[in-house]
Amino acid sequence: MEKSKGGLITHPHFAQFLIKGEWATLEEVLEWIKDAKGQAIIAHPARYKMTRTKLINDFKQQGGAGMEQGKSMKTTLVTIL
Repeated sequence: MEKSKGGLITHPHFAQFLIKGEWATLEEVLEWIKDAKGQAIIAHPARYKMTRTKLINDFKQQGGAGMEQGKSMKTTLVTIL
């Protein structure tokens, strides 16, 4: 994503993209994360409107790395796919 100028891609970058009324595909988002040398982790998996099996399978097939399983004030538990 050129707006990051080679730096970290963060929430504001996604917001700028979405303000234009366009939604990125899962494939596009995972490509941005890989290009930034990051690892894609699904946060808040219960919020997606699909079965958990479909979410995990699609995400993993596209190159996703893990899924948030729980969170406390200081720690986030992530399962590696």
